[in-house]
Amino acid sequence: MSSKKEVKITVEENNSRVRKISATIRLENLGQGSDTNNKTARDWMKSLKLGPDYHAGHIVAKQLGGSGSNLDNLVPMHAKFNNGKYKSFESDVKNFLVDGQKYFPKQDVKVEVEITVLFEPESASPKIPSRIKYCAYMLPMMKRNQVTWLRLTSASTLFEYQNNVWL
Repeated sequence: MSSKKEVKITVEENNSRVRKISATIRLENLGQGSDTNNKTARDWMKSLKLGPDYHAGHIVAKQLGGSGSNLDNLVPMHAKFNNGKYKSFESDVKNFLVDGQKYFPKQDVKVEVEITVLFEPESASPKIPSRIKYCAYMLPMMKRNQVTWLRLTSASTLFEYQNNVWL
């Protein structure tokens, strides 16, 4: 990790069809991620031969503390999707955390994310995700000897890629 405040991701599953990761995001992680403008990410994208319309997209966003050099946290994304719908949802997750801390000002509020990226190996573009399911759960930390986790609410969305368009 290039920054000590970057989010640690856990790879739950990783094969040719599915990459599933989870992470815990805290206020201290916000804005602490790293860019994909590094040798590791550039070499990886170059090896995929997808062209300039595709980015090495963060699965857990840079603005949420996601690493731009950890290949487990990167997936090829069309530039319009990466800078549009996906970025908008990442901002919603950030706001979810910030608003939660306002609601529980004396607690260590965090957002647990589970992101599942689905691929279709037999498709014409097997390296490009066909779906991304993103779930975020707000969990304030309670005092010792009390309920440890409280699931307040959740935000989830499913992005689908069909006919070269993200829905």
